[in-house]
Amino acid sequence: MPVGSTSDFKRIFIEVSKLKEPISKFTLYYSLLSILKGKQEKVDEFIESVDKDVIKRETTRKDKNFEETIYTYLRNQVGHVQEDTVLNSLKCEMRNNIEGLREILKVELENFE
Repeated sequence: MPVGSTSDFKRIFIEVSKLKEPISKFTLYYSLLSILKGKQEKVDEFIESVDKDVIKRETTRKDKNFEETIYTYLRNQVGHVQEDTVLNSLKCEMRNNIEGLREILKVELENFE
């Protein structure tokens, strides 16, 4: 169980929601979800439980063969920048997926005790 109260996480959520820059906003939403859920596998399990139709992409991790949700995929593109990462494209994809991630995080915050 993460350290912090529901009101702490909700306050952080509200502050992150005020950000304009999409990479920071997306990454911080994902970080909050990760603090609450744990490892990326658990984050993806939760995301899939909330959004059964979530887009999935093949992981870019070397010597690995599995799919991850679009949210984890995009977070990993920032956290583990690769030679073929195109920042403007990444920024656009994050902007297009921020609202979905925000809604998923809201579900977790509503259930968090």
